[in-house]
Amino acid sequence: MALSRQQIRDAATELAINAGVHDQFPVPLERIAEYLDYQCLQFLPDDTTNKISGAVNHQQRKIYVNGDDPARRQMFTLAHEIGHVALHGEVEGNFIDHRSPGPKTPKELEADMFASELLMPEFHFRSSWSEWDGVPSLIATVYGVSEQAVKVRAKILKLR
Repeated sequence: MALSRQQIRDAATELAINAGVHDQFPVPLERIAEYLDYQCLQFLPDDTTNKISGAVNHQQRKIYVNGDDPARRQMFTLAHEIGHVALHGEVEGNFIDHRSPGPKTPKELEADMFASELLMPEFHFRSSWSEWDGVPSLIATVYGVSEQAVKVRAKILKLR
């Protein structure tokens, strides 16, 4: 069963509060992973892994992000993988997130939504949008995310 936007928002907010990072921006994702008892690691892609953004291995309690990606993309990927841990847990198995142009599965969409809620909580985002006159580059700096992530978030929240 797919999770509602409100359920995902609540899960992201609760995790940030429980991990002691609520209202800290950019969000210290490594502290959240540590709270969940997961280790964050970068991998350097080769010919077989160059289309992978990130992955979660529940048995080893490790989250991997592509070390060749820009830092702000890695931030979103890590938040996305934390979303898989928080929303889908070990019962769903491991996740490998491939870059593909096609439609995303419901679980991938949920993990994306979770990442947005965790990194750019709606109340704070709306405030930043107003404070910085909707300039994506300035808002991206506040949250440590890409301008594209800011634009998508603004569109979802109907700010642009």
